[in-house]
Amino acid sequence: MRLPSGVAGLFDDVFGGPGALIARDAGGLAGVPGAALKELGVDLVALSGPELPGVTVVEDVDGVYGAWLDTLAAGAVLVRPDFHLYGAGDAAAELATGFLARLGAPAPAATH
Repeated sequence: MRLPSGVAGLFDDVFGGPGALIARDAGGLAGVPGAALKELGVDLVALSGPELPGVTVVEDVDGVYGAWLDTLAAGAVLVRPDFHLYGAGDAAAELATGFLARLGAPAPAATH
């Protein structure tokens, strides 16, 4: 994993954890309640795409995360702050809102 700054290392070392919503493309994180996730220690991470506010676009140096998403047939995964996989799918926003709902967090305001 390599950050835009050039810092490289294992995901947990680079981000410090504990949780992450990882998407193939930054565009897949549009509409995600990033502030609510950030309060819980969940980073928004994309493997490609344009820089977006609150999203860190990284280089998957060894292809590990792209291969993992391929294996799961998913565009995104949400890793809980306790390092367990919450879920995988193509709609990152649905993963995020479902996760927040299970925690009993208030639903984020709709953005239009």
